[in-house]
Amino acid sequence: FAKPFLGNALTPEQGADTVVWCASEPSLSNSTGGYWARRSEREPSAAARDDALATELWERSEEWCRPFH
Repeated sequence: FAKPFLGNALTPEQGADTVVWCASEPSLSNSTGGYWARRSEREPSAAARDDALATELWERSEEWCRPFH
């Protein structure tokens, strides 16, 4: 049932590869920020660049976490 949805799923090792590579690649030592996937810098989606959506997510997250403070 789930196979069509997991067709592009990565193993934990594959998922961690870019993070570990970015942290240990000497040529990136002065780089900050950016979105990386499969060892390549990528353009974030339109949703990821939407400031209004980011503000809404922040505000909702504050509301959802308030009971735990």
